[in-house]
Amino acid sequence: MADIFGAVKLMELSMIIFGLVCVGLSAILSYKFHRIKQVLSKALAYQLLAESVVGFVTVLFAVTSWLNLYSSLSPEIVLVMRLVIFLTAASTSINLYRKVRLLEKDSGGDK
Repeated sequence: MADIFGAVKLMELSMIIFGLVCVGLSAILSYKFHRIKQVLSKALAYQLLAESVVGFVTVLFAVTSWLNLYSSLSPEIVLVMRLVIFLTAASTSINLYRKVRLLEKDSGGDK
């Protein structure tokens, strides 16, 4: 049983590391897209920045699980963490939709 527990802990740690790499990648690409002066590039920068926030909160969940601290988190903290994930995802979807509509109007495609 201890071997399975150790294997699970190792997998959790590898997921935390992989999650942090993905968060970093999203943040770096967000910065690179932000430097491009196109409307859609700005929307993609925002999307990737939000992706890094969502990933970071997910990594926090993974860390608390790995350290056996998840059950000690208050329901309010867990609720706020989930709210951050969902509001961030929703805001990026709305932002991307608005920017694509703006591009469509500017190109004369919205008649």
